[in-house]
Amino acid sequence: MLGLTSKGKSRELFPMWTSAIGEYPTAAAFSSDATVCAIGTSEGELLVLDSATGKQRWRASSNPGGVLHVAASSRQIAACGQDGKATLFDVNGKVLAELPGSSAWVEHVAFAPDGKRLATASGKHVRIWNEDGSPFLETQAHPSTVTGLQWSRTGRELATTCYGGAYVWPIEQGSNPRHLPFKGSLISLAWSPDNKVIACASQDCSVHFWRLSSGQDSEMSGYPFKPKALAWDANSSMLATGGDKSICVWNFSGKGPEGTAPIQLSAHKAQVTLLAWSPRKAVLASGAQDMGLICWEPRKGTEPVAFGFVKDSIEALLWSPGAGQLVTADASCTVTAWPTPVG
Repeated sequence: MLGLTSKGKSRELFPMWTSAIGEYPTAAAFSSDATVCAIGTSEGELLVLDSATGKQRWRASSNPGGVLHVAASSRQIAACGQDGKATLFDVNGKVLAELPGSSAWVEHVAFAPDGKRLATASGKHVRIWNEDGSPFLETQAHPSTVTGLQWSRTGRELATTCYGGAYVWPIEQGSNPRHLPFKGSLISLAWSPDNKVIACASQDCSVHFWRLSSGQDSEMSGYPFKPKALAWDANSSMLATGGDKSICVWNFSGKGPEGTAPIQLSAHKAQVTLLAWSPRKAVLASGAQDMGLICWEPRKGTEPVAFGFVKDSIEALLWSPGAGQLVTADASCTVTAWPTPVG
């Protein structure tokens, strides 16, 4: 169970609603207008819940064998998985297109910020599709399997990761990517909201990052476990990283984190696996294998500001786009909506 270090300074959060989905959750995404929350499951289904009530709007078979990733815009929802394709739905559950991958699995999907294009990653290739499901372009082959995928805030570029480094792709036919080299395997990707820094977790238990203006790269090392959980705050000034029971928050304001010590946030009793910043306030949510949800305000102190309990390990953690609620999906097959912990 969760062990909190604060005494009287944290308040317990109580659910706004819970929804028993009956299957193990593997991925989750809010629509960009925050009206629905989509949940992918290990059984290959996609469930869409009303974000205000938690009631199921619709449920569909999406990717037999298991859903690996989910993305949503205001008009469409996409899920991909172990059947080698991504499935594109409208918000009412109608299948609009089935988008084939280039290998046995499609592992990542991501809508452009305006929702008009969808990127999918399968094996060594990334494909970009128009809103109607027609193909727009396919990248050159990566040196190895793509492990991460993220659009820039402008939607004019796409970042990817694999063994050997990160790539930044202009969204133009026939364009060549910018390569950010790394001698090792990168396992997650977090592009700062101001588009200036790309940070990645590595198999060697480090976090590597590049400043795109100069190409300068740096590394944070010494994590006991792979710090796959990475999250930027809305101002691109703080990067939160997992990799242990405690959270390290690195300050990227001013000259940056080189030569400085991170803020350490300690309260979980098991490894932190998920991190998410509120899109409106500098509030960080963390999920771990101890069945605990904790919220923090690192700029104000290292004590938790709020906490909540779920029935099993948290498998998905996300804020609604307007930060009106925080949603968790846990291994007990339960989705829970929590109120915003800080007004």
